[in-house]
Amino acid sequence: MLAYRVGKEPGEVIIIVNAYGVNAMSIDTVLEAK
Repeated sequence: MLAYRVGKEPGEVIIIVNAYGVNAMSIDTVLEAK
């Protein structure tokens, strides 16, 4: 995520959307963002 300069500031909001529902990639992204 740092490649997109997301998550560098405390309190930022990230919205994760996956067209195929909840799968391993979306879960990994949520955990990384946490």
